Amino acid sequence: MKKTRVLTTILALSVIVTMFAGCQNTTAATGTTKESTTGDTGGAAAQDTTTAQTTGEKPTIVLSRWAGPHADDQKTVLAKYPDAIVKVDDIDYGNLKQKQIQSMSSSADYDLVWAQEIWMPEYISKGWLMPLDEFVAKDKVDLSIYSPAMVDMNKVDGKLYAMPTFAQTLILTYNKEWFEKEGQKVPTTVDELIAVAKYFKEKGTGIAIPAGQGQPSADIFAQFLYSAGGDYFDKDGKINLTSPEALYAANLWDELCEYSIDGSLTWQHDQVSQAIREEQAPFGITVTGLSGQDSMPDVSKIVDKVGYAVIPGSKLVSGCVSYWSWAVAANSKNPEAAFKVAAWLTSAEVEKEQAMMNGQISAVSSLADDAEIVAKIPYLPATNETLKNAKTQPTSASATAIFEPLAAALSEIASSDKPSADIFAGLQEQLKDVTNK
Repeated sequence: MKKTRVLTTILALSVIVTMFAGCQNTTAATGTTKESTTGDTGGAAAQDTTTAQTTGEKPTIVLSRWAGPHADDQKTVLAKYPDAIVKVDDIDYGNLKQKQIQSMSSSADYDLVWAQEIWMPEYISKGWLMPLDEFVAKDKVDLSIYSPAMVDMNKVDGKLYAMPTFAQTLILTYNKEWFEKEGQKVPTTVDELIAVAKYFKEKGTGIAIPAGQGQPSADIFAQFLYSAGGDYFDKDGKINLTSPEALYAANLWDELCEYSIDGSLTWQHDQVSQAIREEQAPFGITVTGLSGQDSMPDVSKIVDKVGYAVIPGSKLVSGCVSYWSWAVAANSKNPEAAFKVAAWLTSAEVEKEQAMMNGQISAVSSLADDAEIVAKIPYLPATNETLKNAKTQPTSASATAIFEPLAAALSEIASSDKPSADIFAGLQEQLKDVTNK
């Protein structure tokens, strides 16, 4: 797999921004798991496809993805798909990977899985995903319409394993009216970020952050690390979580947790976004995938008050960018039909339809210049600036072992008085054999 790297080619994507969450979790605003379909009852039904193959009926294709408004929009779009009955098993991000693994390793519930780039090495190395090159050639799918960086991220040993759909990153979202009333300025330095968070904490609120144990906290740590000019690995490719930059990022995380609004220590991205939209928090670190909801009057109280800014860095602004793609499960009973659904969903026409419904950073490069879409994006400047020096989380097969222990360490920092340096010393020992190879 590829090493973590600066993604300069992502700039072509930065004019189309999505409601999705997930650097993740989009349903947990209610804390529930949600399973549903496009016009049918919930749950997976991949077993229906074998009958369809022999009778000439439409096959049933089951999709696995996170739940939330973006999923609801996608169901509306998929209801118009002409060549299959498409069912959507949409659940909260926290349980998504586990349920996908269960299906791909044994139960075969899913034909298509929406996979994050950091999951792909495991999925591919264990043989859970099907190479798509034969389907691409047979259906004459034009891969040149997509961002080259996103296509490349889905290739291993020259084989394509997933169809790219979108990317997202982290930004600051703030309530302009609340800031003006309190005489606060949008922070442009790390010191100002801490000072504003401290000010609001002393006023009874604080900064909203996804400090619950999980990938969002690891993504924020990565952004702090990259913006300090650091990396997970030393020049020899060995893990180095006790570098000055790593400890700086851990300490910054600790400070923000101290000044976070009550509740943040159990929150993921969707609760942060909801708290800002409902005027419970004056500002927070949010994922662009949820920013579209800020402008929806039925769910947002800040439609005319919302502002966006980059998250300051100590040396530069370097975003942590996350990719998501559609992959065909190797144990799908109808892989060709599943691929056709993925290719249709990621076509330029359907990607634009979804972008106009909720906005999204699409993998389709041409949509970057679409005037209709650009007009929908008030958070475009912050997104552009953040993506200029964006990097992914490490994606080598070895490096993916970082994330769960890192998230646990960041949770411990957030919820205890133990020095972050001591916690990271233990983390370094735990992960000492991890490399970026």
